[in-house]
Amino acid sequence: MRKFYLLLVSLFVSLAGGSGTLRAQFRGDIRMTCKRLDVDRDDSLRLEFEFLIRNRAVNTCQSWTFVPELSTADGKHFRYFPRVVINGRNRRRMTDRRNRLTRRFWSEEQPYQTVNVADEEQTLVDYAAAVPYEEWMGGASLKLQEVLASCGGKRQLLTVALGDRIAFPALEPYVPQVSVVYCEPGPESKQRLVKGEAFLDFQVGRSAILPDFRHNGEELGKIRAVIDRIRRDGDGEITDIFIEGYASPDGNAERNAGLSLARAKALKDYLQRAYALPEGIFRVSSVGEDWSGLRQLVEESDLPDRERVLRIIDGPLTPDGKEQALRATGRTWQRLLTDIFPQLRHVDYQVRYDLRDYTFEESLSVAEHAPEKLSQMELYRIAVSYASDSARYHGFFDRILELYPDDPAANINAAASLLQRGDAAAAERCLDHAAGAIAAPDAAMASAFANNRGAALLLENRLDESEPLLRRAADAGRAEARRNLEELERKRGDNARLERYRNISQ
Repeated sequence: MRKFYLLLVSLFVSLAGGSGTLRAQFRGDIRMTCKRLDVDRDDSLRLEFEFLIRNRAVNTCQSWTFVPELSTADGKHFRYFPRVVINGRNRRRMTDRRNRLTRRFWSEEQPYQTVNVADEEQTLVDYAAAVPYEEWMGGASLKLQEVLASCGGKRQLLTVALGDRIAFPALEPYVPQVSVVYCEPGPESKQRLVKGEAFLDFQVGRSAILPDFRHNGEELGKIRAVIDRIRRDGDGEITDIFIEGYASPDGNAERNAGLSLARAKALKDYLQRAYALPEGIFRVSSVGEDWSGLRQLVEESDLPDRERVLRIIDGPLTPDGKEQALRATGRTWQRLLTDIFPQLRHVDYQVRYDLRDYTFEESLSVAEHAPEKLSQMELYRIAVSYASDSARYHGFFDRILELYPDDPAANINAAASLLQRGDAAAAERCLDHAAGAIAAPDAAMASAFANNRGAALLLENRLDESEPLLRRAADAGRAEARRNLEELERKRGDNARLERYRNISQ
């Protein structure tokens, strides 16, 4: 907004008025600066002037009235702003006397400010006025109407055309301030599962485990490390160990099935002896020949006859028939024996254990070095103990999602955190993941989901999709959804405002 100055100082000014011309002498000066003429985000047109009135700006019986006027060139539209009145000493006394007698001002509306000037004084008037913006104002210009009332009741009019057009705010869309809902996780069993596989070497046709045979010491060490860690920690109790044996396809299929089961039992016996574990926690099974594992390894390999081998594996032959067909590949069979089949002779294991519950103080310590030991509720309580705009707060909700990626509450809460950080796209992905996992009777979680989904769509300016979700959450009693609906209407109004400003600027 450019500034306009009007300076009247110790000069004679001719003012047209009535049927003639009056020459009026001014001993002081008045400086006026138009500081602002623009539209705010609330769609109000704001006008700001600064009036610096020095000394005796008018003679003792004079008054000078300044009326800002916004009007179009054709005169069809105009708006007057509140006036500023400057009174000389006698004019002030006359006005006061009439006010006391009539108990009202001369005009119907009270001036923005009345200044009574005196010798050796100056007054600064900070003028600020606002009116609702109307579309015609986009093509209007500002004028300053000045009315000089002199002794004897004579009045003269002077119009100063400032010629400045209205300034509009930058065309930046309004960003809704969405309100989100977090779900407190329900109770859960603090059961953990560790999976692994051991590639044990057995003597030909034997199932006994020899710890010192080939790489067996290293492979047995893997599963022992898992059990040792759980027992040493002291916070967990092993409840179940599942062992499943696999065999490679070389040899008779029926014999291999029995051999894979016997080798799984051998590992179970080894662990039971090593740790004096009760019989009841073990479950043993076998797959026999691992043809699915063979297919995956061949597909990932660089075997020269790979496509032929894959056709044999996928074909209709019996397992023993497939073995014979593979033997017929010659050198490829030798590669299978040396490079791939050893990877199929393995024993998979799963160790389940229960963790104890922690107090809040214990949870704070455990979260620093082993957050995976905490339940979702324990992590949630730590998260909400921090300020909702802090990095720690949002960091814990990110961590909860990492540990509970398929849990609907974890996804809804992660979405809420992401929405607070303005990432609607990532929040949508979390909500998509949670959509199919919400239990039908859980009305609280369903309304939280609806609110957060509606909030994400609101941030993406997909208002028609957002509204029914927010109304559903509001009907369920969510105050956050009601606030979001207010933001949605504000966003709709802002969209219309921006469209109107674009049309004016074009």
